[in-house]
Amino acid sequence: MKKSISIFKHITTLFWGLVFVSALQAQQVWPGDVNNNGIVNEVDLLFWGLAHGSSGRARADEGTDWQAYDLPPLWPQNFANGVNFAYADCNGDGLVDETDFDDAIEANFGLQHQTPTPEAYANAAAGSNAPKLRLQPSQPAVEEGAMVDITLSIEDALMPIDSFYGIALSLSYTTGLLEGDDGPDFDLESDNWIEFDNSYVEYLFHESGSQGTAALAVTRTNQLAAPVQEGTFGVFSIVIEDIIVGLHIDTFYLQIDSVLLITPDFNTIPVVPDTAQIIVAKDLNLLTSSHEAPADAVRVYPSPARNVVFVQADFPLTEPELIDQLGRVIPVALHKTGPHDYRLNCTGLAPGLYGLRTKSSKGVIFKKIIITH
Repeated sequence: MKKSISIFKHITTLFWGLVFVSALQAQQVWPGDVNNNGIVNEVDLLFWGLAHGSSGRARADEGTDWQAYDLPPLWPQNFANGVNFAYADCNGDGLVDETDFDDAIEANFGLQHQTPTPEAYANAAAGSNAPKLRLQPSQPAVEEGAMVDITLSIEDALMPIDSFYGIALSLSYTTGLLEGDDGPDFDLESDNWIEFDNSYVEYLFHESGSQGTAALAVTRTNQLAAPVQEGTFGVFSIVIEDIIVGLHIDTFYLQIDSVLLITPDFNTIPVVPDTAQIIVAKDLNLLTSSHEAPADAVRVYPSPARNVVFVQADFPLTEPELIDQLGRVIPVALHKTGPHDYRLNCTGLAPGLYGLRTKSSKGVIFKKIIITH
């Protein structure tokens, strides 16, 4: 009886072993979907960067066409999420290198083979002590035809990051204002801190044009961390074309919606995202004078507003007026509620975007106000 039980156990173990091996052999690679979550996107570049330089068994069928390829025998390493490094060998030649990026991740970007599993983005709350991404426009207000750079940096003074390996961002931007209705361009800053040790760094940027979405990823490739330093590491570039017919003022936004910053161990560091805002005018004289006060010297809230807007300043404000989207000047009154605090009554104003222009000893101030019902 005991011998029969022992034979049964061996048969059972052999059966499940064959099932496990068959399951591995049945797994399939879709070239570019390195984290095997159903879609090729910016996060795949981070996985590729972690596996860069690794090698293992090649696939029986090499190639990067968008189709399923049988997974080869598993490589020695796995990512933190359990996916094997063999998935990073997008073309199946047994080596994770630049051809996998060029021919698969870039070429197949955005393609899906199943309903995607959501990415593990890690946004930190605004006002927290977490590191902050910063989008800084070269000009806060421009006329049509202007070229504007928006620098990208990480401010980590309160929580230093000494083990940066890669970052992935999903972004959105205002459509209809850029030349050719294209989206922004992006380039790494020369001599950026991500390449501090002259290591090879790769980045990917895709924008959707009229859909108003974009994706960015930057990764190191040598499995060594980089300490985050002050200063820009990348620059978005835009060319303002035309404001919507009939309007004199409009606003361009570039917004970071989601962020994933990783260490070489694929630990995530929550980061506060940011939004850049650029006022666009038919005539810049509507907005500014030759002497402009610091942008943060005057605060306006809430936005959007309904009937009342509150204004806080570092100095007295005089001669207030609103400018609507047709360029019409509307005289208004600022009612003092403190030494340099004011209340603006917006009752009766039509919903839309307005510019609040005031004068001060520091120069002309221009602030955007959005009125809703």
